[in-house]
Amino acid sequence: MKSSDCILCVLLTCGLVSLTGCAEQSAAVRIDSDVPEIGKTETKMDEQPTVEVKEPEVPVVEAKAEPEVKVEAKAPETKTTDYTNVDISAAFNANAVGGEDGLDGYGSFYPADAMPTGSKSFEQGIVFNLPDYKAAEKNVVTTDGQTVNVAAGKYVTLYVLAAGTNGLQAETMELAYGDTKADATLKISDWCSDASAGEMPAMKFARAGKNEAIECRLFIQKIALDATKDLTAITLPKSKDVHIFAMTLGK
Repeated sequence: MKSSDCILCVLLTCGLVSLTGCAEQSAAVRIDSDVPEIGKTETKMDEQPTVEVKEPEVPVVEAKAEPEVKVEAKAPETKTTDYTNVDISAAFNANAVGGEDGLDGYGSFYPADAMPTGSKSFEQGIVFNLPDYKAAEKNVVTTDGQTVNVAAGKYVTLYVLAAGTNGLQAETMELAYGDTKADATLKISDWCSDASAGEMPAMKFARAGKNEAIECRLFIQKIALDATKDLTAITLPKSKDVHIFAMTLGK
């Protein structure tokens, strides 16, 4: 073998070795490129990252109970009236429970056993002071213009316990406020009828006397007064058919 041929063989052998090494290196590069790098995350372009949105926390406010308001029960208002009895005993001039002619002039009168005596409360709590009808010979005023003095004071109402005979009676009485005078009308129903003149019925009895025993009554009439002035006296009507048993003043 020639030396030139040997040199050619050596060059060819080296070239083959070089080519083999390059191929191996290329394969190694391809293998390395297929292996993902450690620590890197693959991100796809069409996938958007999910962002979690949290609702703001609303502070919870505890509802405070309203303080309980206690309403105290009030006792119902009671309107009371102060009564001042008028002493009419000095004006008594007839007997309501007896006598020959009786109260009506025809021998009829009230039953003595049924008549109230002393301080008595009637309709609406009105208080009258009444005599002892069995013991007193004169125990009622048959009006004849008598003047009755009263405890001077400012009063609202005059209450009259009375009855009429021989029908409904309407008579004028005079009220004295010091030097000032004022008229008032006293209306009283017949003692054998129901109240028909705006009075309140006070009592009902079986009438006694010579005539038949039918029912008889007592009535309470109210007369308004001038409460801005001091009442000092009352002058009664002049009528034999108006009979006053008691009077009282209300404040």
